[in-house]
Amino acid sequence: MTSPRYQHASIAAAGLDLLHMTRLKVACSLLMAERVHAELHDWPGADIRLLVAGVDTAPGAAAAAEGRDTGVAVLSIARNGHGNVDVLHHGATVKDMFDRLLRLLADDAPVVATTAAPLPQRPSPPDASERSQPVSRARRLLDQVATASGIVTLLECGDLRLAVDRDRGVLHLPDDGADVALVQACERTDWRVEHVARAAFDPMRAGLPAVAPLETFVWQAASQSAHPIGERPVADALGLKGWPAVDADLLPAGWILPLACLLQRPWSCLALAETCGLAETEMARIFAAVHHSGLAHVGESRTSRVTPAPAPDRSPASAGLLARVARRFGLHFGGSRG
Repeated sequence: MTSPRYQHASIAAAGLDLLHMTRLKVACSLLMAERVHAELHDWPGADIRLLVAGVDTAPGAAAAAEGRDTGVAVLSIARNGHGNVDVLHHGATVKDMFDRLLRLLADDAPVVATTAAPLPQRPSPPDASERSQPVSRARRLLDQVATASGIVTLLECGDLRLAVDRDRGVLHLPDDGADVALVQACERTDWRVEHVARAAFDPMRAGLPAVAPLETFVWQAASQSAHPIGERPVADALGLKGWPAVDADLLPAGWILPLACLLQRPWSCLALAETCGLAETEMARIFAAVHHSGLAHVGESRTSRVTPAPAPDRSPASAGLLARVARRFGLHFGGSRG
C-alpha cells in the first residue's frame, strides 16, 4: 500500500485559559488539511514535539522554561508578545495559531513517511523484581488503529487488507470480505500499518469497497479470543455507552452481568471482577472489547459498598408529601399510619 507522506506531531499545552485552549484545539484540527496529524496532550509528556504555553501564568512560564531546557520547540502566548516566531500575542486567533504551528512544525523536523514502523519486539520474561510491573506486548491489529478524528488506518498482513475508520466506526474490506479471517488474525502482530487523513483515503476506497461495522467485529473477535484483543486503559474506570451491537448468544454467558453493570455506571476492572465473581483476566477481555469497540466512556469508579443515604428533609411540607406517597403504596413512616 502506498499513501501520501505526512507528519505526526505531539503538541502539549500548559497555562492556557479556556479561550486559547479551544482555539488551539481547532488549529490542531485544521493542521490535518496540511497532512499534519496533531495530537494534543498535557505537559509534561513523552515525545512532545511542540509546547504551547501561556507564559502570563506561573505554570505556563515554568513549562515554557522546562521545554526550552529539554530541547522542545515552544510557542509562547503572552500579553507583551513582540511578534517573534515563538511568541503570539494574548488573544491570538485560530488562524494565527494555525499559521505559527505549521511554521514551527515545518522548521522543527522533516515530514515522515507513513511506511510501516518496525513493530516493538516481544519483551523477555521479567525477573522476580519486575513481575509486579505491567509488561508491554507487541501491538496487535486493534492496537494499531488510530484514535484521532479524521484519521483512517490502513492495515495489511499477508493476503489480508483492510482500512479502519474508528472515528466513524467502520471497516473497509475487499469485495470478498475478510471479516471471518480477520477475527482469526486479530491477535497477529506482523501487520503493516499506515495512517492517512480521511481525504487521502477517499481515492483508495475502490480497492476496499465493502463496509462492515467495527463494533460488531470487535465483539466477535473478543468473544472468540482467549486473551484480551488489545491493550486497554489500566488506571481509568470504564462505563458502557450502549449495549454491544452483537447477538447476545454470541457473547460468553458470564459477560452479560458485567456488561449490564458497566451500562449502569463506570467500574474499575478489579472492582467489577470481585463484584461479579469473575477472574480479573476474564474481566480484562471485557474491558479491552469495551475500549476498542468505541463504546467506552471514562469516569470515576465507585466501590460496591453502600453509602448511607442523607437524612430526609424533616420540614412539614416534605414530610407531608412523603407520608401521602407512602400511604398511596400501603407504606408508613415513623410507626404511625395516621
